[in-house]
Amino acid sequence: MTNKTSLIYGMGYVGLSIGLLLSKHNKVLFIDTDKEKVDSIKNLDNKNFFDFKKNNLNQKDFINKDNIRAYEDASEIQIDQIDFCIIAIPTNFDLKKNTFETSNIKKIIKYIFSKNDKSCFNISVINF
Repeated sequence: MTNKTSLIYGMGYVGLSIGLLLSKHNKVLFIDTDKEKVDSIKNLDNKNFFDFKKNNLNQKDFINKDNIRAYEDASEIQIDQIDFCIIAIPTNFDLKKNTFETSNIKKIIKYIFSKNDKSCFNISVINF
Protein backbone atom coordinates (compact mmCIF):
# COMPACT_ATOMS: atom_id res chain seq x y z
CA MET A 1 0.00 0.00 0.00
CA THR A 2 1.57 3.27 -1.07
CA ASN A 3 0.54 6.88 -1.40
CA LYS A 4 -2.42 6.54 0.95
CA THR A 5 -3.42 8.99 3.63
CA SER A 6 -3.93 7.56 7.08
CA LEU A 7 -5.48 9.26 10.06
CA ILE A 8 -4.28 8.01 13.42
CA TYR A 9 -6.12 8.93 16.60
CA GLY A 10 -3.73 8.57 19.51
CA MET A 11 0.02 9.12 19.66
CA GLY A 12 0.81 6.64 22.40
CA TYR A 13 3.20 3.78 21.85
CA VAL A 14 0.75 1.96 19.55
CA GLY A 15 -0.46 4.85 17.39
CA LEU A 16 2.91 6.57 17.13
CA SER A 17 4.74 3.37 16.19
CA ILE A 18 2.22 2.45 13.51
CA GLY A 19 2.15 5.97 12.12
CA LEU A 20 5.90 6.36 11.94
CA LEU A 21 6.22 3.09 10.05
CA LEU A 22 3.40 4.03 7.68
CA SER A 23 5.10 7.37 6.96
CA LYS A 24 7.78 5.73 4.86
CA HIS A 25 5.39 5.48 1.89
CA ASN A 26 2.18 7.14 3.07
CA LYS A 27 0.94 10.47 4.37
CA VAL A 28 0.18 10.17 8.09
CA LEU A 29 -2.04 12.55 10.02
CA PHE A 30 -1.94 12.17 13.80
CA ILE A 31 -4.57 13.47 16.19
CA ASP A 32 -3.93 13.59 19.92
CA THR A 33 -5.24 15.74 22.74
CA ASP A 34 -1.77 15.90 24.30
CA LYS A 35 -0.29 19.19 23.07
CA GLU A 36 3.25 18.10 23.98
CA LYS A 37 3.00 15.01 21.75
CA VAL A 38 1.54 17.02 18.87
CA ASP A 39 4.22 19.70 19.22
CA SER A 40 6.94 17.04 19.21
CA ILE A 41 5.90 16.17 15.66
CA LYS A 42 5.14 19.73 14.53
CA ASN A 43 8.51 21.07 15.65
CA LEU A 44 10.78 18.50 14.07
CA ASP A 45 13.61 20.12 12.19
CA ASN A 46 16.37 18.15 10.49
CA LYS A 47 18.65 18.14 13.54
CA ASN A 48 16.21 16.97 16.17
CA PHE A 49 14.35 14.67 13.77
CA PHE A 50 17.38 12.38 13.70
CA ASP A 51 17.35 12.29 17.53
CA PHE A 52 13.59 11.67 17.48
CA LYS A 53 14.01 8.73 15.11
CA LYS A 54 16.94 7.36 17.06
CA ASN A 55 14.87 7.42 20.26
CA ASN A 56 11.72 6.01 18.67
CA LEU A 57 13.01 3.60 16.04
CA ASN A 58 16.39 2.05 15.55
CA GLN A 59 16.01 1.96 11.78
CA LYS A 60 16.10 5.58 10.57
CA ASP A 61 15.08 4.58 7.04
CA PHE A 62 11.61 3.54 8.17
CA ILE A 63 10.38 7.12 8.69
CA ASN A 64 9.71 9.95 6.25
CA LYS A 65 9.20 13.17 8.21
CA ASP A 66 7.78 14.94 5.16
CA ASN A 67 4.78 12.60 5.28
CA ILE A 68 3.94 13.27 8.95
CA ARG A 69 1.59 15.91 10.38
CA ALA A 70 0.06 16.18 13.85
CA TYR A 71 -3.02 17.99 15.12
CA GLU A 72 -4.89 18.46 18.37
CA ASP A 73 -8.25 18.87 16.69
CA ALA A 74 -9.81 16.77 13.93
CA SER A 75 -11.52 19.85 12.50
CA GLU A 76 -8.11 20.96 11.18
CA ILE A 77 -8.02 17.96 8.82
CA GLN A 78 -9.82 17.33 5.55
CA ILE A 79 -11.41 14.10 6.69
CA ASP A 80 -12.82 13.39 3.24
CA GLN A 81 -9.23 12.99 1.96
CA ILE A 82 -8.21 10.10 4.24
CA ASP A 83 -8.06 6.52 3.03
CA PHE A 84 -8.11 4.78 6.38
CA CYS A 85 -8.23 5.54 10.07
CA ILE A 86 -6.52 3.83 12.98
CA ILE A 87 -7.92 4.45 16.44
CA ALA A 88 -5.29 3.72 19.06
CA ILE A 89 -6.60 5.31 22.21
CA PRO A 90 -6.73 4.00 25.76
CA THR A 91 -9.96 2.50 27.02
CA ASN A 92 -10.86 1.82 30.59
CA PHE A 93 -12.35 -1.45 31.73
CA ASP A 94 -15.59 -1.06 33.67
CA LEU A 95 -15.56 -3.77 36.33
CA LYS A 96 -19.23 -3.29 37.17
CA LYS A 97 -20.34 -3.73 33.57
CA ASN A 98 -17.56 -6.22 32.77
CA THR A 99 -16.79 -4.41 29.52
CA PHE A 100 -14.55 -1.75 28.01
CA GLU A 101 -15.75 1.85 28.03
CA THR A 102 -15.76 2.67 24.32
CA SER A 103 -17.74 5.92 24.09
CA ASN A 104 -14.74 7.88 22.75
CA ILE A 105 -14.12 5.29 20.05
CA LYS A 106 -17.78 5.48 19.03
CA LYS A 107 -17.60 9.30 18.88
CA ILE A 108 -14.53 9.16 16.64
CA ILE A 109 -16.13 6.65 14.27
CA LYS A 110 -19.33 8.68 14.09
CA TYR A 111 -17.37 11.86 13.33
CA ILE A 112 -15.25 10.22 10.62
CA PHE A 113 -18.26 8.65 8.89
CA SER A 114 -20.11 11.98 9.00
CA LYS A 115 -17.26 13.45 6.92
CA ASN A 116 -16.09 10.43 4.92
CA ASP A 117 -18.21 7.31 4.49
CA LYS A 118 -15.49 5.51 2.50
CA SER A 119 -12.86 5.24 5.25
CA CYS A 120 -11.64 1.92 6.59
CA PHE A 121 -11.03 1.50 10.31
CA ASN A 122 -8.62 -0.41 12.47
CA ILE A 123 -9.33 -0.07 16.16
CA SER A 124 -6.69 -0.91 18.71
CA VAL A 125 -8.19 -1.24 22.17
CA ILE A 126 -5.60 -0.60 24.84
CA ASN A 127 -6.35 -1.16 28.51
CA PHE A 128 -4.35 0.94 30.96
